[in-house]
Amino acid sequence: MMNKITAMIGTGALVLSSSAFSQSVSIDFSDPHPGEGIGYEWTVKMSHANSKAMTAEFVRHVGAKSSYEPAFSSPEIGWNHTSDWVALSLNEDSLLTIEVNNQRGVQYTTVNPEGQVTQHTAGRGHFPGIAFYSGYDNTSTESHSFNPLGNFWATQLNWITAGYDQKGQHGDVKRRAKIQLIVPAGLYSLNIGGVNALYCEPQMPCFDGRHGYKATITAEPVPVSNQ
Repeated sequence: MMNKITAMIGTGALVLSSSAFSQSVSIDFSDPHPGEGIGYEWTVKMSHANSKAMTAEFVRHVGAKSSYEPAFSSPEIGWNHTSDWVALSLNEDSLLTIEVNNQRGVQYTTVNPEGQVTQHTAGRGHFPGIAFYSGYDNTSTESHSFNPLGNFWATQLNWITAGYDQKGQHGDVKRRAKIQLIVPAGLYSLNIGGVNALYCEPQMPCFDGRHGYKATITAEPVPVSNQ
């Protein structure tokens, strides 16, 4: 049986945590080191206690081209400030599965310099992209762009892998980026963005703007056959 925790973003953040025996998951819409290094949107801590799989889910929105901006120079083709960073802590060695899907109906607000608050609904045309690194960053000076396919200016991070939606299907369909791997206990950084420029023309609504996503992270004991 799987234990699941969910956080939904509307106009704010809902923070939930749960524990069963020594198993636990916490999801915080916060930065573990505010004002230091990369600006993380989420902090997720997971412990399966070598027992049952634990899952964290959360919903928000990112820029359409936040994982791949064709106007940028390689290798730093990602938009740092329009993507979401997740600080992930794993208490045990884990079989880790990360899946990000497009999500309809995500609400968010903006505030202009005059203090006027505007309610928005994020676009539903998200083509997800993800990049996964070992380590947290709390020392670097942020830059506008970053490399989702390798190491970059955040020297505390070491690139592990990446994934993106490879079908490019339009319409009311499920689009996803997914990775699965075995990792040791420790600290990790996950970047969530979009690769819409691969599949959308400039005149299409999905080419620009903010688009909704749902992220699902599952940590479970490493299978005996892999130990």
